[in-house]
Amino acid sequence: MDLEKQVDEIIDNIFKYKIDIAIEQTITIIEEIMNDIENTISMDQNRFEDIMNYINIALQNKDYLFLADLLKYELMLSIKKQGVLQ
Repeated sequence: MDLEKQVDEIIDNIFKYKIDIAIEQTITIIEEIMNDIENTISMDQNRFEDIMNYINIALQNKDYLFLADLLKYELMLSIKKQGVLQ
């Protein structure tokens, strides 16, 4: 499954209030990105760290709407700007 579909699935699970599944999926997607970051994503390291910090804050605060926004409008847009996703 591609990254964009994974993010859409996480957001869908958040809105269906399947929070445990959404959290597991978020962890999986972040692990995948971390494993591939050197090879596929040339995103500014500071920007990526900021996004990861905000994702961590959203999870700690159980602010799942914020998490959904971060995934869709920050993480995905930053990756798309790098030309990794079309």
